[in-house]
Amino acid sequence: MLQKGTYSLWSKSTEQGLPVDKAQGGQSGPHIHPFILCQTANKDFFGIFFVSTAAQNFEVVTFEEYDQVVLNYATLGGDIEFYVIIGDTPNAIIAKYHALIGYSMVPPLYALGFF
Repeated sequence: MLQKGTYSLWSKSTEQGLPVDKAQGGQSGPHIHPFILCQTANKDFFGIFFVSTAAQNFEVVTFEEYDQVVLNYATLGGDIEFYVIIGDTPNAIIAKYHALIGYSMVPPLYALGFF
């Protein structure tokens, strides 16, 4: 659950292109793709998937007197795409999200190491 506040996201691409990962992780690509799963007051669920190459800010604002939470989204230039995914359950929404972005590849057995 996101708490109130501002969350900033930005890609790590450089003038020379993508950073070298060296198989250590922690290096992001040239895009930022946050996904948010939400529940309405009617207990319905929906997901929002944002796609942008520019820096992004999310601000979560809580209006306690109205029992509402507002999500403000801002991107600093560049193109933006966003997809609203509707489903009956959180699992259905996540399944649609995975169908949209693709599934993870299963590494070969020898890459998992010795047990």
